[in-house]
Amino acid sequence: MNTNETYIVRPKNMKEAKMVRSLLKAVEVAFDVNKTKSPYSPEFVRKIKKAEKETPIRVNKDAFKQLIGYEE
Repeated sequence: MNTNETYIVRPKNMKEAKMVRSLLKAVEVAFDVNKTKSPYSPEFVRKIKKAEKETPIRVNKDAFKQLIGYEE
């Protein structure tokens, strides 16, 4: 039996990717893996990930409104 269905699975990490591959192999389902190349340089990605882990900057709401010229 051949179907025309396509399933898109988006694992969040390598552990999930390996589990999905193992499951598909175990149940003998044919599958393709398409790896997309990131449009960003690896150095840029590392910097962004590092910044996400750092403590966020706290800004006083009134000072921020004054800075951007917001008036109620």
